[in-house]
Amino acid sequence: MFPLSISRPPFVITATLLPDYHAGPPDKIDDGFWPSHDPSSPGYVKDEDFDVEELKSINRMKAFKNHDWYYVGVVLQVHLVSLPYIPLIAPFSIALWGLESDREDYISDIVKELAEEAIEEARINLNQLKQAA
Repeated sequence: MFPLSISRPPFVITATLLPDYHAGPPDKIDDGFWPSHDPSSPGYVKDEDFDVEELKSINRMKAFKNHDWYYVGVVLQVHLVSLPYIPLIAPFSIALWGLESDREDYISDIVKELAEEAIEEARINLNQLKQAA
């Protein structure tokens, strides 16, 4: 699935996944990872749902510790179809970190959203290059 290329003539957007070494374990960085009976807590769940949600959290944490999933960042780059090796945006200027590696559909949605931002930045940079020439 990755790297992923999206063609939007005259541009091509490439999305690459990189490990996010700055993210900690999910129960340390995600408020509400563990379910809570406290209604003011970010992890609040109804009493009747508590056991199921707690088991989900335990299994998710086990999967993380077993390296079944990890945190990643998605980094976009844009170039012209006719100039494939000349980037039009600064490296890492369009990126999002702290994504769960096993959520491919979610990551694909994020890439589509970021692609619009990347194309806009590429257009601005390309216009500046044209004006400078």
